[in-house]
Amino acid sequence: MTKEQIFIKVRAILFEQLNPTGNPKDPLFDHIKMETKLDSIEADSLDKVEIALRYEEEFGFKLDDSFIELQTVEQHVETLEREISSREAATVTPDA
Repeated sequence: MTKEQIFIKVRAILFEQLNPTGNPKDPLFDHIKMETKLDSIEADSLDKVEIALRYEEEFGFKLDDSFIELQTVEQHVETLEREISSREAATVTPDA
């Protein structure tokens, strides 16, 4: 999975979590970029926990509790990318 693919999923999850009205035209979606700080899009501590749980569900693995301390969308994407890459590498078996 590429970094761009992960970002697309992360952005969708953040938008769903932080857009309680479900309005697809809400300007929040356009504000979620790699450099966006979660606090600037009004993600509180409960939101951060729920976002981490959504990532676990979407990507199929448990995140470390320290994940909720990450401050930017880019940190989320990079952490998820590392975890996905390490899991993909672990499933590759050497040729016998």
